[in-house]
Amino acid sequence: MKIGQSFVLRLTAYNTFRAILLIALMLLMIAVGFYLSYRSGLAESHRLVAENASLNNTVGQFQAELAQARQRAVRADKAAEIARLANEEVRLSLLTYGQEIADLEADIAFYRGLMAPDELAVGLAIHDFYLSYEEDTDFYHYTAIMTQSANKHSVLKGSVMMELLVQGPNGIEHIAFSDLPGVTDSMPTRLRFRFFQRMQGQFKLPQELQPVSIVLSAETSSKKPQKVSRSFQWQALLGAN
Repeated sequence: MKIGQSFVLRLTAYNTFRAILLIALMLLMIAVGFYLSYRSGLAESHRLVAENASLNNTVGQFQAELAQARQRAVRADKAAEIARLANEEVRLSLLTYGQEIADLEADIAFYRGLMAPDELAVGLAIHDFYLSYEEDTDFYHYTAIMTQSANKHSVLKGSVMMELLVQGPNGIEHIAFSDLPGVTDSMPTRLRFRFFQRMQGQFKLPQELQPVSIVLSAETSSKKPQKVSRSFQWQALLGAN
């Protein structure tokens, strides 16, 4: 065999080996990539399963408390019927148990709504807003509850603004919560949650203002932003307490 032919054969063998080595490395990198993706997806699946299990446990606890409350209400009702007592203590006990049942049923409905959302109500929602007045300090205390209804609860990010609508000399005027005295929460409030987020704060109302309603406006920071708003009448908020 000639020297030139031997060199060409060695070169061809070297190139073939190098090509095989590169292919093997590429296959190894692809396999590693698939493995890492699988582990990441598995970890996320385990986390979601754990969160759903926690919610199921919470619902189970509320259902157990609801059953106990109903039993207490039935016993109290029977005792009142047998003894034919119409005193104030029995009446207040029945009212208390009735309110306890209503509160527990509302809690169960709330958590079930998060776990099995209505197809027409998927996404960010303003669940409720509560307002109370503390006469000793002249502060109004508020609680806003934001929820996310989804089949797969990823972290929801966004912001929420709150406005106070008051009756002015020329009609309705809008006042941002950040402009009210004594406000403890900065505006807009940042949203970051999977299932729900509770926002609490306080403010004072200047005497010259005549409040009409409170408006919450929220927006997600996703690629397709979702905007929601909800208005709460002032008198209805205070009348509920």
